[in-house]
Amino acid sequence: AQGPGARERRRGGAVGRRPAQGPEARERRRGGGDSSPRGGRGSARQPGKQPVAAGQGAPGHVGLVGFGPAGTALAVALLGAGAEVTVIEGDTQTLAETLAEVAAHHDQSVQAGRLTAARREAEWERIDGSTDLRELESADMAIVTGAAGNAEAERLMAEIDRVLGPGGMLAVLGDGTGLAALASATGRPEAVIALIPARPFAQARVIEVGVTGETREDVVAAGFQLVRRLGRIAVRSGVSGGGIGRRVGHALRHAMD
Repeated sequence: AQGPGARERRRGGAVGRRPAQGPEARERRRGGGDSSPRGGRGSARQPGKQPVAAGQGAPGHVGLVGFGPAGTALAVALLGAGAEVTVIEGDTQTLAETLAEVAAHHDQSVQAGRLTAARREAEWERIDGSTDLRELESADMAIVTGAAGNAEAERLMAEIDRVLGPGGMLAVLGDGTGLAALASATGRPEAVIALIPARPFAQARVIEVGVTGETREDVVAAGFQLVRRLGRIAVRSGVSGGGIGRRVGHALRHAMD
């Protein structure tokens, strides 16, 4: 089963220590029995309302596919900026571990005084997870972490493209390598960008918005607004040879040889 009820059961292992405020309680409040994708959050959309179109501001609902350290930092940053986040992992164990990482980061921030308990719970209200890509249907942007230009990544991009709603954008978090091929694997190459941190994401102050020759300007603008919403500096770059940082690094290493 892949519906919201199954998603609620999957969350139990990751966040059971805060049942009154965690995703289980949230799912019940939002009508977790709804069989439509995204359960309560999807049902909150008015009937017939169109998805957010590319370029109409920073994405408000972001899907994260795949995780790792960069994904954790990005999820925390998105939640802190007020976005709704849907985490997609390949299996339930990894999903539980991923959500537990975000919960642990929140708890550490509360203990260090960087976050209030009330703010933690408010942010936790905006994150959910699934192993079903169809949960991305209502996302304004789906971000794939760690994807490189290879056949497996291209298949994943194509699968996401098939479930993402009209107006949805795709982004790849990484060094921008193979972006043109990844974009071409979708039915919306004009709506695909790369997000290229100058350093590991948690420490990065500058994030390049990588584009191809097909990327629409309103999609680029949405990428810039997202980066700024995260409190980072956005820089536009082409990615024919990777991002700016990658090219500068290569040039420096070549000069030192």
